[in-house]
Amino acid sequence: MRKGHLKRMKIPSAIKSLVAVLCLCAKVNSAGHAQGNVILNGSFADGGGSYTNWNVSWNNLMFAGGPWITPGGPNSNFNYYAGQSVGYETSLGLSQSVATTPGTIYAVSFWGLADYDAQYPGYLGFNVNFGNSGVGVTVQGWYEYHFVTTAINTTTIFRAGATADIGSVYGITGISITETPEPRGLALAALGTLLLGLGCKQKLVLGV
Repeated sequence: MRKGHLKRMKIPSAIKSLVAVLCLCAKVNSAGHAQGNVILNGSFADGGGSYTNWNVSWNNLMFAGGPWITPGGPNSNFNYYAGQSVGYETSLGLSQSVATTPGTIYAVSFWGLADYDAQYPGYLGFNVNFGNSGVGVTVQGWYEYHFVTTAINTTTIFRAGATADIGSVYGITGISITETPEPRGLALAALGTLLLGLGCKQKLVLGV
């Protein structure tokens, strides 16, 4: 019986070059969209708890000083921004302008608190918007909300606004807005990774 032997299959240099180019393009594309949270002070922790970088407005809140910031929220890692109403025309507004890239998709997430008075459960209106998309904060207690939107302008405003009845409490924290990778970038990265695997794998063929 003849012993088999192993031999290496050579990878054409053209494929190796293509692999290198695709991987470089994928890396550049990913780096160009690898931004972190574009919201500043999203958990109101700056300076030990502050409205730094935020525009705040209110009317008819329980405390004359307006809404408050306090540790806690959904977990001990957060400070949160909250207000409690004392009248039927209570309103609370929070906003921040964010630099955005038109046509880019942004993922928005935050923790919202809706704790409304049981006597007037339908009167609490708490909405969060970024650009043309948004959600209503309707779940009693703390709940994590998510939505996506496509930027139209170079500046997009994040807004959180509440209108409530007597005794209702509302809060928000953990606000995050991040760019999502473009589909073509993901496809390019996947193709580059696939070809890289093919190019780097040393195929062994059993000969007789």
